[in-house]
Amino acid sequence: VFIGDPRGEIARVVQEAKCGVVVPSGDGPALAAVLRKLASNPGERVAMGRRAREAFVARFAPQHVIARWLEALGRVAPGALRWQRTQD
Repeated sequence: VFIGDPRGEIARVVQEAKCGVVVPSGDGPALAAVLRKLASNPGERVAMGRRAREAFVARFAPQHVIARWLEALGRVAPGALRWQRTQD
């Protein structure tokens, strides 16, 4: 359960990956309803947990993060990648 701005980046990732539920800050009744629903549905909790792990690995596994950093570095400092390649 993510409690925060439903228009923010974390909410977008949670909703996109279907790995949790977004509850706006300050909405106690909505939070209570979500918790009741999840408490009575262990299969959905397990499925959301599985999807969360898959989303995390897809976005943040070291090989993915390094590839994105190298891509960004190549755009702002192309010479740095020449050094990196010669070190392999």
